Amino acid sequence: MSLLTIIWSMLSAACLVIGQMHALVWWHDRTRRLNLVVAVMAVAAGANAMVELGLMKSASIDGFITLAFLGNLTIAVTLVSMVWVVHLMLGTARRSLLLIITGLWSFLSVVNLVSPASLTYASVDALLPLTTFWGEDFVLAVGPANRFKFLADLVTVLIIIYTADATWRAWHQRRHRQAAIVGGSILGFIVLAGIHTPLVDAGIVKTPFMISIAFIGIVVTLSHQMAHDAALALRFAREMEAGRRRWESLLDSVHLAVLEVDADGLLRYANPFFCRTTGYLATAIVGRPLGDLVSAEQRNELLLRLVASSGPEGPRPHGRWKVTTKTGKLLTFDWSTVPLLTPDNEYDGLLTIGADVTKELEAKASLELARQAIDRKARANILGEFATALAHELNQPLGAVLANARTVQRYLASDPPRHAQAAEVMELIVRDDKRAATILQRLRAMVTRGQVVHESFDIRGPVNEVLEICEAELHARGIVLRRDLGDESLPVVAGLVDIQQVMLNLVRNAMQALTSGHVSDPVICVSCIRDGDDVRVDVVDNGPGIALGGELKIFEAGHGSQEQGLGMGLAICQRIIEAHGGRIQAMPETRGARLSFKLPICFEDAVQTDAI
Repeated sequence: MSLLTIIWSMLSAACLVIGQMHALVWWHDRTRRLNLVVAVMAVAAGANAMVELGLMKSASIDGFITLAFLGNLTIAVTLVSMVWVVHLMLGTARRSLLLIITGLWSFLSVVNLVSPASLTYASVDALLPLTTFWGEDFVLAVGPANRFKFLADLVTVLIIIYTADATWRAWHQRRHRQAAIVGGSILGFIVLAGIHTPLVDAGIVKTPFMISIAFIGIVVTLSHQMAHDAALALRFAREMEAGRRRWESLLDSVHLAVLEVDADGLLRYANPFFCRTTGYLATAIVGRPLGDLVSAEQRNELLLRLVASSGPEGPRPHGRWKVTTKTGKLLTFDWSTVPLLTPDNEYDGLLTIGADVTKELEAKASLELARQAIDRKARANILGEFATALAHELNQPLGAVLANARTVQRYLASDPPRHAQAAEVMELIVRDDKRAATILQRLRAMVTRGQVVHESFDIRGPVNEVLEICEAELHARGIVLRRDLGDESLPVVAGLVDIQQVMLNLVRNAMQALTSGHVSDPVICVSCIRDGDDVRVDVVDNGPGIALGGELKIFEAGHGSQEQGLGMGLAICQRIIEAHGGRIQAMPETRGARLSFKLPICFEDAVQTDAI
């Protein structure tokens, strides 16, 4: 076998192997357009190597012309694919030049097909037999050039400019390795083949066509790049495997529940802690809908959450869900959730990590009951002390009134009646009665805190301070707090501490309603707005709401829905707000209740003293 046949056959085989490898990579991942373009380029270059070998060994002019047609076509496919490889690998090529080169080669391919002797020759007059320096025979065509041949040479110059510009831009972006590999190999091929081929076509150089020889640099580069990518993929695979083992070790030992759910809401993974806590075997629950493990009252809501998770906003980051164990017991978990995405950035499910807070909630509930019992006892003691003080203070004047009244009865019953003495004793009765009234006023003043200094302030300040005080307790109870205090200043003249007391009562009242009503997704909304000449503060909850006709009764002293309460909180709020010239009211909502109070708005600083 001749040396030319061996060399060009090996070049063709190398190109075809490279093309096959890249085609297989693209076949397994259709998003990798670069591999498809490289595969087309390599196969076209391999086919061109066999065409060049056929041109060297042609025995007839007709056979040479046929191979010339095929050679120009394979060159066109190779060069067009090559400029697209530059565009895809470097990303810095000028798109206008890319489209011009592609369009010109498309036009030249048509010219090649309609020309009588291909794009290279206007006609082939003879085949010139030649000999290599080692003595092997080959042939070259003799004939005038095609009048469109200059366009092919012009496109070659454009490809050099296009590739050099893209390489320079990539180099300045500090992508030195890519610029050197891609730009260097392709520029080397274009320069070598672009200079040598026109000289052979013109009959100046008497050697075989060597486009395939020039392409060997690209073959080596592509082979090196593929080997580098394979080594990199292997290293990444090892790192991923090591990372997977570390994560598995962590998930096996962590005292948190970890669940992975696919895009259809089916469990894909459950860690050992979750299985131990709930009593399930992993093999028994993997593949089941997540809703099967959630308490019945939360199941429908969870399904809605899973549907919403696949939307653009993703899953809700945090939530509290009750899980049904294998024995039917309910455990409460606080879950933190993140979405899972495919390499194409599409929703692929979610990963959620939960902390078992069942015992913590039970302990808090016990503490709350104990605190409420102590609070109730303390208030009962205060009332007892008040009653004792009242009885003690009134005992003496009332006893004196009784004794003097009996004395008057005796004076009037004597014969004759002793009117003068009775009148004197009546004066004593009036005196003791006034003394009792004074005692009652003093005790009342003590309970109501007497004098209050009014001051001008923005009502959003005390409202926000109370919300910050209550925020920790609201979070502990799983209640979401939403506040809308606005940007507009809302000045009022009132007792700042009194307004704080009112807000604290309203927020705690809403909190107790949500807690006792066992609301699945409790929310309290607080807002401050201007309402005409008043400032209005709204406290809205989504709890059980207000019973029919109860809008006025809830402000009555002694009226309360809480077993541990004395029913005095809202009555005190009403007294404070009305003493400041405002009004408080309760309104039922579609779900829950709204408690609002209004105070006159004031734009002037004022300080005054008044008794509430």
